[in-house]
Amino acid sequence: RVAALSALWTLDARKTAPLALKALSADPTPEVRVAAARLVSETGGPLNVAALARASKNDPDTRVKMAALDGLRRLG
Repeated sequence: RVAALSALWTLDARKTAPLALKALSADPTPEVRVAAARLVSETGGPLNVAALARASKNDPDTRVKMAALDGLRRLG
């Protein structure tokens, strides 16, 4: 799922953003949520910032929290 999400993002990040946001908040696999956090942080915008902030505080996996925090730092 990580590779599929990344491939779709490469094709059209804006159209893939809703899928990445859903993966960030609900995918059962931490590696997918980490990838989603990295992708979401590439485009910015209020929805993406809010999703990253939620993940940085609420995700049960430390790797996801760190990826979300890193994304928030990149977005400024």
